[in-house]
Amino acid sequence: MAVRGAYHHVHILSRDPDATAAWYAGALGGVVGKRAEHKGGVNVQVKLGDSNFFIRGLRPGESAEPPGGRTAFGLHHLGVWVDDIEAAIKQFVAAGGELLDPVSTGMTGNLVAFVRGPEGVVFEFLQPPGK
Repeated sequence: MAVRGAYHHVHILSRDPDATAAWYAGALGGVVGKRAEHKGGVNVQVKLGDSNFFIRGLRPGESAEPPGGRTAFGLHHLGVWVDDIEAAIKQFVAAGGELLDPVSTGMTGNLVAFVRGPEGVVFEFLQPPGK
């Protein structure tokens, strides 16, 4: 077994899936797609480039709190390619996002910056050098 190509999708858990999907579409230049209820929770698709982001609400019986109130280990951030890193940061922050780490050269030689959006989700913007 081997993973082929890029990943299929990411799910982001949200208190308000519709508002969060609209926010990401505006802040990252995406398009809100399908909205459906599945297993008692709302699920809203956002197309960001070739990526599918699904913003999902809590399902009956679920909790979004980490066990014991501690910071949970696991996914730290999502890395996405952008055409113009400075413009992407400006658009994201203008929409209400937070710049966590300004533009620098990352370990792969790309320009990188970290931002935080709704529900604390962290993105790394990447731009190839010389663009």
